[in-house]
Amino acid sequence: MEQINESSVHHLPRLSAGIVVQVLSRDGKLKFISPLVEAVGDVLVVDRLPSVSDMPEDQSSSMDIAALRDTYFKFNQTLLIRTIDRGVVYSCETRVLEVSAQRARLQVYTAPREIYRQYQRHEHRFSCALCAYLHGHSASEDGKVSDISACGCQLTLSDDATIAEVRDLQEHGKPLNFEVLFPHDDTYRQLQGKVVSLISDDEHHQVRVGVEFRSGAESVAEYINLLRLY
Repeated sequence: MEQINESSVHHLPRLSAGIVVQVLSRDGKLKFISPLVEAVGDVLVVDRLPSVSDMPEDQSSSMDIAALRDTYFKFNQTLLIRTIDRGVVYSCETRVLEVSAQRARLQVYTAPREIYRQYQRHEHRFSCALCAYLHGHSASEDGKVSDISACGCQLTLSDDATIAEVRDLQEHGKPLNFEVLFPHDDTYRQLQGKVVSLISDDEHHQVRVGVEFRSGAESVAEYINLLRLY
């Protein structure tokens, strides 16, 4: 979900089709799931209103459907919207603009923004801590491989110059060449991959780089086969 306003609606098709959103009360105590029908201008439209199945167990005896919907969708009520699209968690705060019998229109006061990214791969991931050396600069120890699978890995980098170079590779679609020291070997193995994501960790002054392997898969397979034995 991209920023929703008149000038950025054309970015919305990058979302997966049929995306589902979680609607929460501001205190987080009430919530339900609904498909997102459309996002036009600064308005979100959800497909359905709360039903019996969405009633909190501790209030089901004292609250009817009309009261539940009014709790969520009273005019100008503040709600939280969360969704996950292709491993990326988005969230925003909205206020209710209009409610019909079939759907609710939500005025977006704070545009949806990425708050967390989950790495998704077809192959099983293994946690690890491997030394990595990136080609093209003078740093003696560039980063660590923190998890790995048959199709990719995550590199953690902290050197500013190295991070800038990796960002440039991603922007220009160039391959990332690097070497990894596997524990079953005494020499660095050369790998090449495509940079698919960069996530900043400001608290630790690091960047996590998602890499999709393009070559060197044989070396990775050897290491993973050893891990499967433990």
